[in-house]
Amino acid sequence: MAPSIRNYHVAITVAFIFLLTINLFPKSVDSVRLPSSESRDLQQTKLVMGSGPPSCYMKCQGCTPCTATLVTVPAHHPRGEEDEPYYPQTWRCKCGDRLFDPRG
Repeated sequence: MAPSIRNYHVAITVAFIFLLTINLFPKSVDSVRLPSSESRDLQQTKLVMGSGPPSCYMKCQGCTPCTATLVTVPAHHPRGEEDEPYYPQTWRCKCGDRLFDPRG
């Protein structure tokens, strides 16, 4: 009778390890393959905020090559005032010596 109880315990242990492995393995594979919803939302927010260059395809009124360029926006204060250390920048599409707004 002792061997049958031992076989029962071995079978239960093997079944437990098998079920544990099946339940844990798909979760780890899914987390590697697909980004979470929060991660995708963060990536979309970064794209909206203008942190990267825009697409300049068809934005230079037929001029080629049309490339994204980071330009400094002129200050809005009259000359004579002390210069501020803040120089805002924006993305523009450039072709030759002309700049185009990538939004329109």
